[in-house]
Amino acid sequence: MKIEKKATFYYQKKNHLVVKRGELWLANVMGLDPFNRKETILLILQNDIGNRFSPTTIAVLSATDDHEDDRFIETIYHKTSDGYSIIRLDVCLLTTVDKRGRLIERLGRVNDWSLENIERKYSGLLKGA
Repeated sequence: MKIEKKATFYYQKKNHLVVKRGELWLANVMGLDPFNRKETILLILQNDIGNRFSPTTIAVLSATDDHEDDRFIETIYHKTSDGYSIIRLDVCLLTTVDKRGRLIERLGRVNDWSLENIERKYSGLLKGA
């Protein structure tokens, strides 16, 4: 028998969902995603102070399976109850997400090393590498 774990949300203020930098979330991205996916995994990039006071957050969407250019893809091995899952994040897919209406379930957190790699890839993207 498989037990589903319900996400618990902490609201600091009414209608303000508290998310943290480096968290992975399952989100409804219909209308935001250039690949027309309904739901996908995203990584919160906005700092914690901005997340505390803003109803929106800045996040990176996961990459599609047919994405060929790996220069701007960060692969994360996320531990789950069934083992590990591979999450590929595309740093080119940066978007603003409404925390209240779009975020579905918190999946976990990435380590600081992965966040540094993503920042490094953004730096290369902005420099035109």
